[in-house]
Amino acid sequence: MGQTFIFRKITISMAGLLFMALFIPGLVFSEDNNFGEFEMDEIYHVYYGDERLGAVQDEDLITSYIENKLAEAENNDERFTYRLSEEVELIPELVFELRGSDQDVLDLLEERASVQVDARGLMVNDETIGYVSADKKPDDIEREIFLRFVDEEDLEEYEEWIDRDEALTLSEGDSVLTELSFDEEVTWSEGLAEADEILEVDDLITVLLEGTLEQDIYEVDEGDVLGTIASDHDLSTEELIAINEGIGENTVLQIGQELHVTVPVPYLNVLVEKVTKSEQTMTHETVTEKDDEMWKGESTVRQSGSDGKKEVEEKVVYVNGQVQEREIISEEIIQEAEDRIVVHGTKTSSSRGTGDLIWPASGGYVSSQFGMRNGRMHNGIDIARPSSYEIYAADNGVVSSAGWENGYGYTVRINHNNGMETVYAHLRDIHVSTGQTVGKGRQIGVMGTTGRSSGIHLHFEVIQGGSHQNPMNYLR
Repeated sequence: MGQTFIFRKITISMAGLLFMALFIPGLVFSEDNNFGEFEMDEIYHVYYGDERLGAVQDEDLITSYIENKLAEAENNDERFTYRLSEEVELIPELVFELRGSDQDVLDLLEERASVQVDARGLMVNDETIGYVSADKKPDDIEREIFLRFVDEEDLEEYEEWIDRDEALTLSEGDSVLTELSFDEEVTWSEGLAEADEILEVDDLITVLLEGTLEQDIYEVDEGDVLGTIASDHDLSTEELIAINEGIGENTVLQIGQELHVTVPVPYLNVLVEKVTKSEQTMTHETVTEKDDEMWKGESTVRQSGSDGKKEVEEKVVYVNGQVQEREIISEEIIQEAEDRIVVHGTKTSSSRGTGDLIWPASGGYVSSQFGMRNGRMHNGIDIARPSSYEIYAADNGVVSSAGWENGYGYTVRINHNNGMETVYAHLRDIHVSTGQTVGKGRQIGVMGTTGRSSGIHLHFEVIQGGSHQNPMNYLR
């Protein structure tokens, strides 16, 4: 139980001795304090701390009371070492007459005595936050606090590095702990505390890091409602309304409106500093260029682009697990990024044709001429075996139709707004749409063999003033 009792040497009342010396003739004092036929009583003055409670004849009455009180506390909870909140001091004295009763002193002791436990108090900036039992070591507790934010392996490496007192060396991919500290001053005290004030280490750490709730101002943003604001700040809607005068459940919030909210403020802030060395990607940019030789609406990728690489050494400071600061210590470019270059055409044309037509295919030859064929009129020419299958507008104009035309298959018709129309039939793909303005030489589709066709070729017609003409008379 560990309670300390203080006993002092027996004293004899000075007033009693003076009385005997003056008024009792022939009194002889012996060495064993036997005052002849006069008998003196031994009493014990009882002090609880600095307060005198009275005197008792039976010292065992006091010692037994205290032992029983401490034993009762231990039976209720054996985790702690119990003591009375003040020292009990018994001062013996020889007196002629005992005044008062032992029970009166015992009752007063019962009233004053408080059982407490040996404890350590943790203080942050001189404010006591909580107590743990005295057997808990401050260094161990502080280590447990750090382990809330770093893992055991990193902490052990950090402790070894501190002991070695060496310069920091990093390899690619390393993340090294370089500092662990508290932002506030943490001190410890030793003393007594009530048993119900003693916290488990985990609970004390939780109190330190969760802290207390303090009021703050929140500015209403777009889409905010009372319920979500309250939930984001661990409040009920009713609690939020209660701390904001003039606000009710049906209040329509305005953007920029200020509301009182509560925010958790920790008692202790844990600073963790790490230095990392990593290979990072340098994302390439996309650059747009213009080309007045390319038709508007067309684009091409001149350079596909590629990401670069760099080796970065960076310091990151965390406060209670949240990134507070980043600082680039050094970086070295391993491979430069290459821009992606996309070229967009800006060339435009009038919707009116010139009357001079260009060859609508990439090379090839006329496989079937304009005129009668097998007893039927062939209203255009057929172009086959080109070097590639792109089909081009023969002159400026507006697409009057683009789609399926029975035996012609996929077909594009262009009105050149000068009395001429050109027709491009049997296409595999169409790259323009009705109403679109196209310039001379603009790709409008891909040669194919759709509709009534015996092979891949372009059927090309020229219609002037409503009558089919021989395209060869217009092609240049």
